Amino acid sequence: MNMNALRTNSRWTRARRWLSDMWILWVLIGLMVVMSFLSPVFLTAENLLENVARPASIVAIITIGMTFVITSRGLDLSVGSNAALSSTIGILAVEALHLPVPLGIVLSLIVGLSFGLVNAFFITKIRVAPFIVTLGMLSIGRGLTLAVSGTSFTYGLPDSYRDWGRGSILGLPTPFVILIVLWIVGVYLYSYTRIGLYARSLGSNESSTRRAGINGDAYKTLYYAFIGVLAALAGVLWSARANTISVTTGIGTELDVIAAVIIGGTSLFGGAGSVTGSILGAFALVVLTNGLQLFGINTLVQRIVIGVVIIVALAVGKVRSDRLTQQRGAEAARMASSVG
Repeated sequence: MNMNALRTNSRWTRARRWLSDMWILWVLIGLMVVMSFLSPVFLTAENLLENVARPASIVAIITIGMTFVITSRGLDLSVGSNAALSSTIGILAVEALHLPVPLGIVLSLIVGLSFGLVNAFFITKIRVAPFIVTLGMLSIGRGLTLAVSGTSFTYGLPDSYRDWGRGSILGLPTPFVILIVLWIVGVYLYSYTRIGLYARSLGSNESSTRRAGINGDAYKTLYYAFIGVLAALAGVLWSARANTISVTTGIGTELDVIAAVIIGGTSLFGGAGSVTGSILGAFALVVLTNGLQLFGINTLVQRIVIGVVIIVALAVGKVRSDRLTQQRGAEAARMASSVG
């Protein structure tokens, strides 16, 4: 086999692999087709933009950071509490100190960054397991939010702040436009830079990565700082959309984010992942939730159905992952023999 034919075969193999890895895309398309047949409201522009794209984009923003964290064999259960605390502090600064809204949002991002750095410190320096650290920070974040706000809810935010969650850019929801920008950045960092390469390396074999001279702690700190900022941004968008400060902002988000990331193709055991898949996973969960709401199914049943779907999807994903690993090993062997 000549080299040109080998390159063509390699490109075709990569294309088929990508299509196979993006199985969540076919799941999302299938869900949308089913929902469109079952409810005439589903495919309306208002429903797709306001009830699917807008809320899904906010969750998807956090999945970008969670992809890096889980790929490096980490975990962050505190993203919801981070979102609540960061947005609350930023909003209160705007109202109490009369800061411009952009400065208030920057302050929220700084709080989120600090939140992530605290997680990283205990994980990388004190060597406490990520699950334990972030579970503790989940509780601390909720308590601090309540202490700072002094109440469970505060309604009525400045118009320029609400626009971040309720506004539109070129007819598209503002959170969706922000997500598109972050998706491009996330894919680039994950696929084409050392940041993503070392996340995969740390998740696959941390000891070998460290022996190669790579500062694993520094990169883990970067990943937790990154997700901290993204969680804070999501908190800003949630609060702006709801027009309120709430200690309940982001409750349960950590589970939705982790589910979306795993369903999207990122291994819970680290070493492999997909930013695009994680985002599609978030949209798939929101499409399913939206469809159940359109059918008038109550919230309790919705959570049960979504839980069952997540378990089934993860099981299918595990079987597929094992099968693909075997197939790729066979393909590599065939290609090696062809070159020989």
